[in-house]
Amino acid sequence: MNCLDLKPLAATPFADVKSGEAVTRDLSRILETGADIHRCLAARALGRIGSDGAVPALIGALLDPDVDVRTDSAEALARIGSPETCTALLENLIGDPCTDVKLAAIRALARMQYDEASPWFLKIAKGRNPDIVWDDEEFFHDEWDGWVDIQLAAIVALANLGNEEIIPEIVRLLDNEEEQDFSETAFKALARLGTAGVAALVRFLDSRDERHRRRAASVLADHSDPTAVVATTRALKDSSTNVRLAAASALAVVSPSDVRLAPLFDDADSRIRTEIVRLSGDSYLERIAERLDDGSPAVRTAALNRLVEFPDFRLSTKAVDAAVGCLDDPVPEVAGAACQMVAMHAPAIYINKFVELLSNNDRP
Repeated sequence: MNCLDLKPLAATPFADVKSGEAVTRDLSRILETGADIHRCLAARALGRIGSDGAVPALIGALLDPDVDVRTDSAEALARIGSPETCTALLENLIGDPCTDVKLAAIRALARMQYDEASPWFLKIAKGRNPDIVWDDEEFFHDEWDGWVDIQLAAIVALANLGNEEIIPEIVRLLDNEEEQDFSETAFKALARLGTAGVAALVRFLDSRDERHRRRAASVLADHSDPTAVVATTRALKDSSTNVRLAAASALAVVSPSDVRLAPLFDDADSRIRTEIVRLSGDSYLERIAERLDDGSPAVRTAALNRLVEFPDFRLSTKAVDAAVGCLDDPVPEVAGAACQMVAMHAPAIYINKFVELLSNNDRP
């Protein structure tokens, strides 16, 4: 028989293909009796299938002797999202000593918005609690305190649940210099907690810690709350270049034509001028063109590259002359960007200049 002499696909029998229920039963049996690696794979597969028929086996697997099976089973239950699993997941959060299992339980409970877990999340966020089982030896084996990860996960979970009770605790953690650095996660959590969270976040713009001001500014710039808008305006004038840069970069991403960005084209620091040129919107093309003769090669390159994106923008004579002048710039990146920009905006007039450049073997 020729290998191409095949029956039509529609005529192929599918009667031997198992139903979804049968597959779930088989995977559930593997989850209960298979080797550890197979139990893990079965748990993941059941989570992807998402059948309620898998719930009993997955709940049972939360007590599996293998930590990876317990973790994968919790993740699978989070995917399925059945409310009847919350009690068992909460028991794992409280009584299982393993970090990964606790993290999976937190994510699952938060995803299912199980309110009864919130008091336990608060306990975890405040620090080690005697009501929660914890493996004190884990640090010595892994050289990392997993409780930090669990605290962060609990903070994020409470923020996602909109629980404002976590706000004072986040502030306390951020104010305590002896604690681990929670700021990146904590500031984002505060921003998700409404007006009260934003108000707590704003106070860190007055911190002596530049890192706190920088991270707070970055988060506030991405927020539409009126208090955040006022705070961002203040952060754009901060004495620290890093704080101004964080606020400007975040604001330019979400609102590239924001009027508050205009003064930053003349900022004393070239990093800020470069970032604003690179990210600002098309309403600032004139200001970008003004930076073609900037004293910083990075700013000149950014301006040239940005203007290439707007072939229909009509450059002033001064801007064209500045761009042509960049063709002779000693910095290769500037000259290369100028070639593209001049070729796009005035190719016929300056053709001889390009011939000259092509003939110069001393230039890269």
